[in-house]
Amino acid sequence: MLLSTSSELSAEEIIVAYAKRWSIESTFNELKNSWGVKEAWQQARQTLNRWVQLTTIGYGLIQLLSLMPAEKLDGVMLQLPWRNKAEVTAGKIRDGLVKHFQRVSVLEWWSTTCNKIRPPS
Repeated sequence: MLLSTSSELSAEEIIVAYAKRWSIESTFNELKNSWGVKEAWQQARQTLNRWVQLTTIGYGLIQLLSLMPAEKLDGVMLQLPWRNKAEVTAGKIRDGLVKHFQRVSVLEWWSTTCNKIRPPS
């Protein structure tokens, strides 16, 4: 059974339209449940916009790095000793980046006087 508010569309057209929309729905689901936007609703609009931009950049970087050959990612990708021949995945790159940057405290870069992030010199 198919339900639609448009009575002019055929069943096939409804299915095609729904298929086109599905990627949007899964993106919204990832934004809310995986990227932390669901918990950020109470933030100011500017804060929310910055959070979405930063997480999108981070997600995109990890996805792009996962397309590179494994031999170019020796210092970035976390390789477990028993899985050193396994393929490159976004999860391994994420774990490797977390390992490399776990001691970087970005919150210390925040300047409360001017409300901007300034890395230490």
